[in-house]
Amino acid sequence: TIKVLIAFNDWLNTCVSIEQVINIRKGVRFDRTKSKQISKWVILSILSFTILTHLHDPFHRQLIDDIDIDEKRIWCIVQYSSSIGTFNSFIIFIHFLMPFLINLFSIIFIIISIANFHSTQERRLPLIEHIRLQLKQHKSRLMASVVFVLLALARLIISFTSGCMKSPNNSWLFLFAYLISFVPSMMTFIIYVLPSKTYKDEFNANIKRKLRRLRSLF
Repeated sequence: TIKVLIAFNDWLNTCVSIEQVINIRKGVRFDRTKSKQISKWVILSILSFTILTHLHDPFHRQLIDDIDIDEKRIWCIVQYSSSIGTFNSFIIFIHFLMPFLINLFSIIFIIISIANFHSTQERRLPLIEHIRLQLKQHKSRLMASVVFVLLALARLIISFTSGCMKSPNNSWLFLFAYLISFVPSMMTFIIYVLPSKTYKDEFNANIKRKLRRLRSLF
């Protein structure tokens, strides 16, 4: 379940980046109403895709009783066949690398497109100077994408780790490495909503509607 939700969250972030690219590409011709309608189907499609690509995992898990002299444990282990193991590795890389690459290229496209638009409107500065200005403006998003991937590497490494940790010594290190990989999923609001005037205005409008609805109830 956690794998599905994390992958689902990563793909939703990717869809936000793609929507921003389409918005910049179309400009004033961007239809928000149509975008909202399409987004509902996209969300359902992504959720179905992530569930189907992880559906093999629970069928290959089994519980094993480990009778030890000092303590008794129940291990939950995964055993894949060669073909399923290859498919699982491929799916892990797809869910890890594709959202990152799409986000990265989307940011680069946004920077170049805005710089190109400003260069046509303000010809006193060359295109390369406009690109530099946009790089400074979007530097936080570029750095966030790279940092998020580095943080998520712990989750990727754990996904390919097949061994069991027998000793509880230094277990907090493994727990910390595992939990820190969830930081990107918790930073969506800060990275995508707060920097965007459109998303922030929509968020504030939704909060005001919810508050008015709550006040009407009381």
